[in-house]
Formats: sequence, C-alpha cells, structure tokens
Amino acid sequence: MADKQKTRKPKARANGEGTMFQRSSDKLWVGRLPIGYKPDGSIKYRQFTGKKQSDVKAKMDQVKSDIMTGVYTEPNKITVGEWLDTWLTVTMKTALKNTTYLSYETMIKKHIKPEIGGYKLTQLQAANVQRFYNDKLEGGRADGKKGGLSPKTIRYINTILHSALEQAIKERVIQTNVTKAVKLPKNPKKEMKTLDMNEIQKFLDRAKLSRYYAAYFLEIYTGLRRGELLGLRWKDVDMKNKRIKVIQQLIKVGTKHEIRELKTESSQNRVISIPDEVISVLKEHKSKQEIELKALDRNDIQIAEHFKNGLIFITEDAKIVQPRCFDRYFKSILKTAKVKEIRFHDMRHTFALISLQAGADIKTLQSDLGHESIETTLDKYGHVNDEMKKDASDKRSQLLKVVTSKSQ
Repeated sequence: MADKQKTRKPKARANGEGTMFQRSSDKLWVGRLPIGYKPDGSIKYRQFTGKKQSDVKAKMDQVKSDIMTGVYTEPNKITVGEWLDTWLTVTMKTALKNTTYLSYETMIKKHIKPEIGGYKLTQLQAANVQRFYNDKLEGGRADGKKGGLSPKTIRYINTILHSALEQAIKERVIQTNVTKAVKLPKNPKKEMKTLDMNEIQKFLDRAKLSRYYAAYFLEIYTGLRRGELLGLRWKDVDMKNKRIKVIQQLIKVGTKHEIRELKTESSQNRVISIPDEVISVLKEHKSKQEIELKALDRNDIQIAEHFKNGLIFITEDAKIVQPRCFDRYFKSILKTAKVKEIRFHDMRHTFALISLQAGADIKTLQSDLGHESIETTLDKYGHVNDEMKKDASDKRSQLLKVVTSKSQ
C-alpha cells in the first residue's frame, strides 16, 4: 500500500482568513479561502497554488479585498461568444427594435465571434480586441471583397461589444471592460458634395422623362432621407395646407425591405412646408399613377384605397421601390445630365445648403431634417452657416463704411 502523501500542517489563520500549507510532493504552496456559500448552505472554497508562500498569500489577500469591496467575480469558463449569445437573446431581446436586433446579430455572427468568440470572457484582454479591430480595418469584409471595414463599422462593432461587457460587469462575471482601453479609428468626414443651381436645373430637365421625377423634385424641396421619401404615403401630403408629414420610412429588415415607423422622436411626425410648384408636380404624378393602376386592372375602389393609404412612389407593377433600383435610376440621370456624380443622400445636403442660402436658421433646418439634436445639424452645416454670416457681415460692413467714414 502506497504511503500517504505528506504535507505540512496547515498554517492556522483567523476565521475567514483561509488556510495555507506546502505540499510535500511538489513543494508548492496551497491556499484555501472561503468565498461564500453553496445553495445547500455549505461553505464554498477557492484554492490557490504557487511556488512561494508570499505569492499565494497575495492572491488570497486580493480576493478577500475584492469580496469586501463587492467587486469579486468567480472564475468561469464561459467564452466571449457564449456570453454574446446570452446577452443578445436574453438581456437585449426585448430592449432592441427588430431592425437593431438583426443588425447586432449580424455583427456578432459575421465579425465578433469568428475572431474573438473563442476567448474565455475572464481572459479577454484589450490587446485581443485592438488586434481584432486593426485586422478588420485592413481586410475584414465578411463578403470576401477586397478592403477592410470602415471606421464607422468598427466603432459600431465596439458599441455592441462594449455594451455586452458592461452587462457582464453588472452580473459580476468580469471586473473590467477591456473595450475602454482600446483605441478606436477616427471617423473621417466625407467631403460634402452638393449640386449648384445650374446642375439642379440640368438634372431636373433630364429627370422629367423618369418615373421618379416627382420624387427627385420633392427631395430638392424637403431633404428627406431616401427611406422617408420611399415610405411617404398620399395621405401624408396635405395639399390644401401645403405640407407633408413624415411618419414612416422604408428600411431593410434582414434581406427584405419593410415600411416601419421612424425610430426617433425628432423624426416622428415632423411637418415640412412645400410650395405650390411641388403640389403641382405631385398632382401630375398622381394622375399618371392612376392611369398605371387602371392598366393593372385595378378597379375604382382599389384605386381609391391606394390614394387613401398607399405609397406615393411605387414600381410599374405597384410594388415597393427597391432602394438599389432607385439609386441606379438616380445615377443614370446624373450621368445623362452631365453633372457631377453624387450619392442620393447628397441631395439632402443640397437641400440644407439651399435652405441656409435662403436665410433659414439652424433651428428650422434641424426640424426640417429631423435631426435629434441641434449639435448634429451644427456639426454638419455649422461651418457653412458661419461662412454665410461672415459674408453677410462683410457686405454689411462695405455698405456702412460709406456712411460711417463721413462721420469720422
């Protein structure tokens, strides 16, 4: 019968301080510390080992301090990927809108889990996350195309990971959020492109032959987001009082496009005034649409229902306009009109610039654009407004100089 393993007699410590002893087999020091209670009421212990007694004591003292200050978390084997799944499907399931939930799910599945999902949550370090972000910037597209993710996408991924780790801290799974130590890429500001008056005229002249002429015309006068424009209904237009209400939008949900209510209070139910020329173009568009609906064998009741609750801009077969197709039409008109190539979103910038040139104040512009805060409007267009104010000041100075010079 083998001899029993000999150990040094455990060193007695005060109640709750734990015990320490040195194993004779490998000469390692072993510490045993009570850290709480099990569900059955018995004491739960945590064990520590080290070559030096002082090292084991330091580990035990740190845990005791964490317990006393309420920041202690027990070691666990849960991975980053497992935690993200739990956080998304349990914690955030009812807290996020469906579109946001799907967006988070996609980012976690396509980007976060394949790269750092295998790390134990308690062992994840800022360097792991930083390397992950750096690699994604250089060549991390999930679709296999060349190039990396944009700084904006990296910052979005970090928002998701940061939120998930904050919840882990609240549930005492981890002590610190490593994303706080990560350096995020700056969002480079894209050069704002707009059409001048001459280019707008050329564009609209060519657009008259397009089925979406009324949409482009309305955009020039309202600066609606593309989704808001394509989600606009006939009942949202008050022709008598010359205004439109922006209530809903066309957005992508998974692989499909759906009509949804606007997501922020500043965007919901905003009202934009429209002039007579817009009313005239919309009435002409409505007449053409009625002819198209009749050609599709819609009866009078169905047509009346469409003009009561239906969308203003639809396809030839009366379906939702796909944003990609809408953009292709837009780009083709720009090309044939021989004006500079811009994104459709730049028409929104064009509207903003024209509004400021016409004397609109920043607060009014904020309301028309549906920005949640005036800081957003100032960040985008404040410099333009300042330049216009300076130009006005210079002109005023020139006019007054003639009078004031005589009094000097």
